[in-house]
Amino acid sequence: MDLADDASLVFSTESTVEGLTLNADGSYSFDASSYDSLEAGETQVITIPVTVTDDQNATDTTTLTITVTGTNDAPVAEAATGAVAEDASITGTISASDVDLADDASLVFSTESTVEGLTLNADGSYSFDASSYDSLEAGETQVITIPVTVTDDQNATDTTTL
Repeated sequence: MDLADDASLVFSTESTVEGLTLNADGSYSFDASSYDSLEAGETQVITIPVTVTDDQNATDTTTLTITVTGTNDAPVAEAATGAVAEDASITGTISASDVDLADDASLVFSTESTVEGLTLNADGSYSFDASSYDSLEAGETQVITIPVTVTDDQNATDTTTL
């Protein structure tokens, strides 16, 4: 096909693809962050029909193919807080999410801190027995901050506090 020097081609698509911007000159950009749910090594092939039109309105269609390969995304843990009176106890669960955690995998919660009265389970549930803090005077408070690490099945981590 011969184009006049002042002629131009216009590229377009009717497809809506998350993260894709196709410019009229045929250049494009692609932001793969919308595909974070892919597990490490998992691929998704995206095919986009692209139409090119010349200045005489003649058209042809081709295919733009983008292959997205998943990488491991670290879990995201949320801080947890609680309050308890001496000689009482509380229970709770630390929340975390991981956009690409395999269906058969789980997050593991842990701490290297030793806090009297605290039991932290691998599933993020915890209990705290404050009976060891009887020495506090009436109205006195003690703030205990415990770093907690959440680990996914690919050993990526995030740290929060309890």
